[in-house]
Amino acid sequence: MAMRVLKWIGITVVVAVLAIGAVLLAAPYSDGPVAMIPGGALQSGELITDPVGDWSFAHQVETIEMQLVADGDRSRTTWILVSGQLAYIPVKTGFPPGKSWHHLAAREGAALVRIAGKRYPVRLTRIEDSAAVAHLDTVNASKYPPAPGSDLGSWYFRLDWRGDEPPVSRESY
Repeated sequence: MAMRVLKWIGITVVVAVLAIGAVLLAAPYSDGPVAMIPGGALQSGELITDPVGDWSFAHQVETIEMQLVADGDRSRTTWILVSGQLAYIPVKTGFPPGKSWHHLAAREGAALVRIAGKRYPVRLTRIEDSAAVAHLDTVNASKYPPAPGSDLGSWYFRLDWRGDEPPVSRESY
């Protein structure tokens, strides 16, 4: 009886490892991330070409998909915050360990985000003003649970329209 249980446990572990391996191998070729696993380029969904000045429609959205232009065909799942009419991507700098996309975003902010199936060309602008960061820390804490590594700090990127026209409005944080 004990051998049979061990055999089934072993089979279950092998199947789980193979399934995870298959997802990790397939994710870079998918249309966007697979849950929290980085994926391929954001290809599907309506491409919004009109400037967005009011991001309040994303207030209740928990996660979005984001692809940095400078990062090639790699996309990831991330959180989104809305304060007033502006949207922000929060980044816990200490979690997960080894994360570095936020440094690339600070240098080369051109990105594409997919929210509720629609794609938006944006520029990620890092917020460094201490009052604005403190405000966004409060907004972040009210929407999301503390992440591991939270004590190492957070960065915030504002989503600015990336196109020929400026956004419709520019409300401060």
